[in-house]
Amino acid sequence: MATLGFFGFILILFAFGLIGLVIFVVKKFYWVKEDPRNEELVINLLSDYTDGYGLLLVKDKESNKDLIHITGSPRDIDYIRVKDKDFIVKDQDLFVRKDLYITLGNSTHRIIKIAFPDKPEQVPEEIKNTKFGEMAMKFIADRNAEKDNLDVQKIREKNMLKMTKQTEGLGIAEEIIGTYADSMKEFAKSKIEPPKKENE
Repeated sequence: MATLGFFGFILILFAFGLIGLVIFVVKKFYWVKEDPRNEELVINLLSDYTDGYGLLLVKDKESNKDLIHITGSPRDIDYIRVKDKDFIVKDQDLFVRKDLYITLGNSTHRIIKIAFPDKPEQVPEEIKNTKFGEMAMKFIADRNAEKDNLDVQKIREKNMLKMTKQTEGLGIAEEIIGTYADSMKEFAKSKIEPPKKENE
């Protein structure tokens, strides 16, 4: 009986070893590996709109002609508050103008960008009176002036295009009216003048 117990123990060990080997082979050769996460980081100067978070890891990004919509996971987490079970760290939605979403070239490992608000006065109060805050507000003001100039230029170009089309349309209309008037004159003339006799 003792011999059977020993062999049973060996068989169990062998079975566990075989199962472990199968799992290792499957994980090594057939398991779908996830790519390591290496999304861009955003220094967020619109923290008033993202529950106070100033550093986001980009999880998703969409854009249209003027705006970028970022869904980001906060990275400047208060780990003391996180210990509280009621405190939940939520992904944040950030909307930023394309011309105010700037790449910082200070890292060769990750893309780091900075998101500026639309107006200088929206820069967080804590940094407004710092050198960086002053530079940020000037940068936003300059970008807004450029945008205003571009908007004015686009409106001017649209108006010029409309006027050109109207002028061209007027010219075509005048040409059509002129041709129609000539045709009517010819028609009226043929009705007024008596037909010539062949003898004459």
